[in-house]
Amino acid sequence: MAECRRRSFSTKQANRTVISRVDTAFRQIAAPADVIYRAFAMPGAMERWLPPDNMTGEMLHFDFREGGSYRMRLKYAESQRESGKTSEDYDEVDVRLTKLEDSRRIEQDVSFESEDDAFSGVMRMTWTFQPKAHGTLVTVRAENVPDGIRPEDHEAGLSASLAQLANFVEPDESRAMKPADQLEDRFKRYALVSLGPDPEQLAEFYDTSFLAAGPKGSAAFTNDEAFRRWLREVHDFNVSSGMTSMAVGATNAITVGGGFTLATVEWVATFQRTGDTPIRFNISYLLRESESGPRIAAYISHEDQEEAMRASGLL
Repeated sequence: MAECRRRSFSTKQANRTVISRVDTAFRQIAAPADVIYRAFAMPGAMERWLPPDNMTGEMLHFDFREGGSYRMRLKYAESQRESGKTSEDYDEVDVRLTKLEDSRRIEQDVSFESEDDAFSGVMRMTWTFQPKAHGTLVTVRAENVPDGIRPEDHEAGLSASLAQLANFVEPDESRAMKPADQLEDRFKRYALVSLGPDPEQLAEFYDTSFLAAGPKGSAAFTNDEAFRRWLREVHDFNVSSGMTSMAVGATNAITVGGGFTLATVEWVATFQRTGDTPIRFNISYLLRESESGPRIAAYISHEDQEEAMRASGLL
């Protein structure tokens, strides 16, 4: 919501002014439509890419479904005194999700509250995702834009939102990043794909063969059709258990030489039965650098995920 910076928002619609202005921006992003859609739908994702550069995001409420809503607090890096803000240090945005088409379209109503009538009203924002030969054409259309938002500021904000979305979902080779950021970014995308409609795509993160180990033992795997079927089974098990999100909590990596990196990732999972109380588990990965980016050559699960789920009453 970069276009909404420095404005306060709420569900109140007093003194609404009918506004007909429409602003539009678009960008081709080098990622599949379903991965981009998950950057909106998965809890913990939007806070990472939606806030402007000078702000951080905190999701106060998140119910991503047609008819649902979310509320985000956007906090400024430095205190800025300006009229029309929720407070000196942050803005808050309330969004109602009016129509959802998986991997194709998101329609949402953003309600404004301000002492200045030029910023009051409800703005309709529509995101569309059109598959292309080398990615997805993402278009954002804002209708009923308040007169108080200058067209040039809004254009810059919409373009910034699209750029930040691209930075979040595009493969590592699409942009220059620091090695540590590349690893974190790669695992973020792993999380997005893991609960998406095509979990078989996770095979692209693994080497041609790899080792897997945990509290119950170890085994060697080949990255083949049988492994892809197993990825689908794991996805179906997680979904049937009520898993609603998977996010990266923290990463720690060291280079061990020979083109290998040892990375430990804290995974944070939420489930329908546990609500906002997450289950955390750690996995260490031995990553082999390849032309297409780091590939998982081995991993060690520090905890038994099924036992952790059973202890939380999920199994």
